Amino acid sequence: LAWIAGAVSGFLGGLVGNQGGIRSAALLGAKIPKESFVATATAIGLAVDAARMPVYFWAEHEGILASGRWIGITTAGAVAGTLLGWWLLKRIPERLFRRVVSGLVFLLGAAMVFQGLRP
Repeated sequence: LAWIAGAVSGFLGGLVGNQGGIRSAALLGAKIPKESFVATATAIGLAVDAARMPVYFWAEHEGILASGRWIGITTAGAVAGTLLGWWLLKRIPERLFRRVVSGLVFLLGAAMVFQGLRP
């Protein structure tokens, strides 16, 4: 099942550039500890972003350089969010973590379906 979930996630990532929800659902199905879930999702996200950024910079370097202040602010926010998330993750029971992630994946999927159905 993990191979199928990985293939579907990769296919959709290549097709539309968004595979996080499918990856999250697959990782939830793998029954790995919440710390491993977060670490795996983070490592994959970093690898994907490392591949994307040179292309983005090559194609839009002037816009990226002009947005340096906002990039710095959002990077600081990401670091702060990571530290807060690490602190919270230690305090959330495994069962609650899985329910919250499952609920969020469901809600985001439903929102995307409804958005796609709008004329």
